[in-house]
Amino acid sequence: MINLQYMREDCVAELKAAIEANTQLYRGPASFVGDFFKDRKDWVCESSVKNVELPILVNGDDGESEATNSIALHKALIGITESQASDERLWVWLAHGPYWNYMRGRWPSDSTRSKESLPYILEHYFFGGNVRNLVRQGISRLWWFAHTTHDPLRSNPYELTTILLRHSDNRQQVMERAFSRNRDLVRGLLTALVEMRDNGNDLLGSRTIFRGLCREINLWGGTLALDFMNRDDIRALVEGYLQRVSR
Repeated sequence: MINLQYMREDCVAELKAAIEANTQLYRGPASFVGDFFKDRKDWVCESSVKNVELPILVNGDDGESEATNSIALHKALIGITESQASDERLWVWLAHGPYWNYMRGRWPSDSTRSKESLPYILEHYFFGGNVRNLVRQGISRLWWFAHTTHDPLRSNPYELTTILLRHSDNRQQVMERAFSRNRDLVRGLLTALVEMRDNGNDLLGSRTIFRGLCREINLWGGTLALDFMNRDDIRALVEGYLQRVSR
């Protein structure tokens, strides 16, 4: 058990400014941040989150690995707030420190990406705070996948997490849109789709239809009070969409 740590804000800025100079270090087998900040005693700070046991993350980009990692990390950090989970300092430390080996396996900045190293590293090892970057940073994305879909009212609170991550394109279509911050909407949407799948209408398995549905939800956000809709309302909208595209 440890007290959860984070990197100082000025150190994050310094590390971010040095990405280009450190490109080769991001391809190394061992984390370099200890040496990078060797003259700084306070570059890592302890947070108010106590007694955390960070899980071991498995390497793999398949849906099962993503779900396993998301659930494990969320369980370990289930006590942090959305504000804390939106703090770049936490995830930069985890990516460059405890989870360096995972990051090197899952998000390698190797020679084949040499022309894109800076934006690639910036996207996966850091983030800028908007909804898309929260779910692209290599470690924060895992927590947000599970947090958004975690439903304590279900017999398996992480059932919808597994459903979301089963298809990578579906995950992207949901989590990289603004409506993903509405957890009730996402859970209602996934619940409706699971029920429809079980009744023989599998939108989850149709990339084209699912993409169209997510685009339509964005349009609904401009005309409907989505925050006030219950799951029956959401299901009705999904069924209406299905009827239109099936004509």
